[in-house]
Amino acid sequence: MAALMIPVLASCGVVGGKKDEGGDAGSNSGLGNASGNEDASAGQGDAPAGTQSFDINKTVWYSGMKLTFGKLTYDPAKEYPEAKLAIDTTVENVSPTSVQGSPTFTIKANGKFLEGRFNDDLRTVPAGETGKTTVDFQLIGTDQEPGDLSAAELQVGDSKSVNAVVPFGAGGELVDLAPTVLLDKPISKSTKYGKVTWNKCSLEGYFPSDHEQVEKDMRAVVCYLDMQQTVAMPAGEAVDQGNFILRVPDGSVVAADEGPIQAFYRKQKITDTEVAFKIRWPAPGTYKMEVEFGEGKSTIPLTIADS
Repeated sequence: MAALMIPVLASCGVVGGKKDEGGDAGSNSGLGNASGNEDASAGQGDAPAGTQSFDINKTVWYSGMKLTFGKLTYDPAKEYPEAKLAIDTTVENVSPTSVQGSPTFTIKANGKFLEGRFNDDLRTVPAGETGKTTVDFQLIGTDQEPGDLSAAELQVGDSKSVNAVVPFGAGGELVDLAPTVLLDKPISKSTKYGKVTWNKCSLEGYFPSDHEQVEKDMRAVVCYLDMQQTVAMPAGEAVDQGNFILRVPDGSVVAADEGPIQAFYRKQKITDTEVAFKIRWPAPGTYKMEVEFGEGKSTIPLTIADS
């Protein structure tokens, strides 16, 4: 489940997340694919143990954050509590709840694995806001001489979650986990006593409301929808996660991991409610979102391409 990234108003991760054990700690802002991910320049400094500095200029999405990595600096002369190795980082919270804490950052360089985390100056980033900090690597022992870092790579997340990967040099593959838009225009469907409007859907690497990163070989289908009772039913109608299913390409179904819990009376309406499903990945094809509501079933197709 979530690593150390914790929504202020929701429980997840190692402190009590509600999903299957094993993921890392993640409104969908519809930011689309990452941009400006240019190759980093070569490392500077004449000797591997000397000062190194270069720009990374790459962006990834992880646990409800859009992370843009700027300049990497390694200075072996720095003393604790200053970090010998640090990466300037912009943290944009693209989820609907605040976040605090830090995921795991690992640099793989020259056969070594260097562990880092956000500097303590980054405390909370409210929903929709942006903060600036550094990812600090407090090198000790044999890690004090990491060697040439220009061909290293940065992994975001622990060994159980789906990881973002940032190569520092021209080689390697950027895994940015950028959201894939599945639906960007509202679609409304009516039933006997109700109406469901899907506003937007996307393929993500996390569950937005609680900043929970999914496990390896998994993805999350996340939708935001409106639901309205169009005819007042005398006894009302109760809706929970059990009203939502996602039919995958082979015809089997996946239950919702997140969804509204709501009692509908007197033509009540809820808006921009998050519904999320965890699916195995890769599994491209045509999916169907189905909702039982208002004495009827409302269905829309979603096409997910291979990526």
